[in-house]
Amino acid sequence: MSLWQRLMKDAGSVDDMLRLAEERVKKVQETLDSNQKTVLKETSELAQSYGALSRFFLNIGEQGEGKLFFLNADREQIGDMNRKTFFKAMHEFVRARYDNFDLSRNIGAVVLPGMIGGKDVVNVYSKLAYDHMMRLYTDYRNYDTFDDLKEEFTSENIAAADKELANTVMTAVWIEGRKAEEKLGVEAVYLPGSMFMAAKRYAAKESGNIAQPAFGEVRLGKGASEVKLTCGRNR
Repeated sequence: MSLWQRLMKDAGSVDDMLRLAEERVKKVQETLDSNQKTVLKETSELAQSYGALSRFFLNIGEQGEGKLFFLNADREQIGDMNRKTFFKAMHEFVRARYDNFDLSRNIGAVVLPGMIGGKDVVNVYSKLAYDHMMRLYTDYRNYDTFDDLKEEFTSENIAAADKELANTVMTAVWIEGRKAEEKLGVEAVYLPGSMFMAAKRYAAKESGNIAQPAFGEVRLGKGASEVKLTCGRNR
């Protein structure tokens, strides 16, 4: 009603009224689009973190009541090898459950989603996993093409014959968790594949496997639809 009152007050004719209405609609739409863009960009990290965590629980199914522990840290803390705040906390947490005669409380796997750092950082966490008989799940960078991925992965020489790397699984497949808003200029949010891989491994029975469609197909959940990286059978 107030909008009609302003239009009738400011407009001298029907044409003026239509013009003013269109201008105000356009202004409101621009404000709405700007606010939506800000919200989507500011929440992209949260969408990735909580989206990946929700897919983890989605894929472990009924096994979710087992022994799970969570350490909260951002990626910079995980990869900081100067202060090593997160690494020290994780090392102490793992060691306290490993240096016992009874290994029933031992940690069997650790998931560090996303690219935690370069070769030196990966080696540090890989050694921790190897020394404490754990499996480490993490991710390589999110690339658009397989050729770019292969080139960078080879140049960094992360994969090697070092025994400490034997227990490390690094995925390179990122799954779309929130679609892009092209109209607003907001990119899609992609979820790290390590969370899906770890969940399937966690939920697998001792006598079973996680291969083939019957056992290895992951549940994408609402909003997740496709992987970013595609490659042919020969790759």
